[in-house]
Amino acid sequence: MCLIEKGKIILQEQDLESYALLKGVDETVDLSYALKKIGSTYLTNERQFYVENYPGLIIEKAHIDDLMEYMIKGETV
Repeated sequence: MCLIEKGKIILQEQDLESYALLKGVDETVDLSYALKKIGSTYLTNERQFYVENYPGLIIEKAHIDDLMEYMIKGETV
């Protein structure tokens, strides 16, 4: 998949399984692997890191429409 905005490639991936939305984030969560955020929800491409290290965190699989929305409209973390 390749996402292009205004002639610039902003996302190029073949495997989207590592992308996830993080919800219920508090100050103890390491956001080093968060890419973008909208409101209090974060997009990451390191799903496994958060699954292994934050069992109480709400982690949802990111779908292609989520990726497009976060990459275009989201704030950089």
